[in-house]
Amino acid sequence: MTRGREPALSHPPVNHHPRCRGAARRLPGGGILITATSAIFIQSNGSFSWIHLFVPMTFHAAWKVIATARRGDIQAHKRHLVFTYLTALMLPGVAAFLIPGRLMNVMLLG
Repeated sequence: MTRGREPALSHPPVNHHPRCRGAARRLPGGGILITATSAIFIQSNGSFSWIHLFVPMTFHAAWKVIATARRGDIQAHKRHLVFTYLTALMLPGVAAFLIPGRLMNVMLLG
């Protein structure tokens, strides 16, 4: 299964496809970690903002996802995947668009 053209929000549903195995399942997680790492270097006014709190949460959640998969606890693995999806993609994304003054909000709403 090829990756790279679909938006990040489509990764969890794509990952649950029965024929999606091996490296294709791990690739979205690497993308999330790269995005979280790059967010450290995006600062407004030379300092961190509250939205940077999601970076360590993302690293911790990714570690839990890998640990539960290696342990063979698939139910916990799935729970941690949903938690990572919500805390790493959905919450910061929605906040970036809805909070007045944020760059995404200004770009979208003017």
